[in-house]
Amino acid sequence: MPRLSAVRRVLVATVGSRPGAAIASRVLPPVDRWVWRASRRQRTLSSLLSGTPIVLLSTTGTRTGRTRTVPLIGLDDGDDVVVVASSFTDSRDPAWLLNLRSTPQATLARAARSWPVVPVELDEGPERERLWAQAVATYPPWADYQRRSPRRFPVVRLVPER
Repeated sequence: MPRLSAVRRVLVATVGSRPGAAIASRVLPPVDRWVWRASRRQRTLSSLLSGTPIVLLSTTGTRTGRTRTVPLIGLDDGDDVVVVASSFTDSRDPAWLLNLRSTPQATLARAARSWPVVPVELDEGPERERLWAQAVATYPPWADYQRRSPRRFPVVRLVPER
């Protein structure tokens, strides 16, 4: 990840704090979706402010069957994109992960491009540990979120559908 400016470091640290995470978890997702549409699918507010690589993941709602789209930090790993199911510090897995477990296919979007993906949840092992370390290096607040959360954050590899 490129070195962050002082302003971006303060923003990332603020979102990493308990009050910042509580506010960001409610405010950022809808604002990110709005900025994504307004910028012709090029940027989100989170990516502009923090410099983190943001993707939009569209899943099928478990109960409703409707498409649900959520902005997430997406880490490239070859042709795959890796996401972390932190949901800030919530004690429950995020809805998008439950949706993927129920219907294991989704659509990923980045910079006006979208493609179908299949999730692979990484539970244990060196691959999960390597990707978790890469995730924390990209977005350091995840380490703080993990310390404050009662659950172990799932790491999910999104593999392009072939």
